[in-house]
Amino acid sequence: MQVILLQNVTDLGFKGEIKNVAAGYARNFLIPQQKAVLATKGLVAHHQKLINNRVKEHEEERLHFKTLAEQLKGKTLTFKEKASEKNQLYGSVDREHIADALKKEKIRIEAKAIKLDKPIKQTGNFEVTINFSQDIQTTINIVVQPIEEPKKEETKKAPTKKKEKAAE
Repeated sequence: MQVILLQNVTDLGFKGEIKNVAAGYARNFLIPQQKAVLATKGLVAHHQKLINNRVKEHEEERLHFKTLAEQLKGKTLTFKEKASEKNQLYGSVDREHIADALKKEKIRIEAKAIKLDKPIKQTGNFEVTINFSQDIQTTINIVVQPIEEPKKEETKKAPTKKKEKAAE
C-alpha cells in the first residue's frame, strides 16, 4: 500500500515522501496517528506538483543567494562608534547593526545569516562571514572607527554680577 508521509517517521522516511508499506501498518498506525495519508492518484499528482513547485522555488532562492553573495563579496561597511582611549567601544557592533547597515544599502539579509561569534567591542578591521545556505557564503569587511569628538577649548568665564558687586 502506498502512503504519503505527513511527518518524519523513524525508520520509514521523511515528510512528503511516498512510501510502500504493509496495509496493516498504514491502517492501524500511520493513518490513525495522522503520520500519513493513503496515496491516491489525485493526491500523488497533487503531491508531485507541490514537490516541483518547491524545487523551482528552491532553485530561484539559490540563484538569488548567489547573486547577493557576488554583490557583497569584498564589501566594506564602516561604523563610527564612541570609544575609549584604549579603542574599546562603549557599545558594540552586532549582527543586527550589520543587517541594518546592509538594509540601508537596499540589501536585505536576515541577521541570523551573519556569522559573528560575539559582538565587536573594539575599533579595527574585521572579516565577517555571511552564510546564505550550506554551500553559499561570502565575506564582508567591517571597519569600526572611533567617533572624533571635538576638543573642548577652555574658555575664560566672564565674572558674574555678584563678583562684580563685591569688587566695587
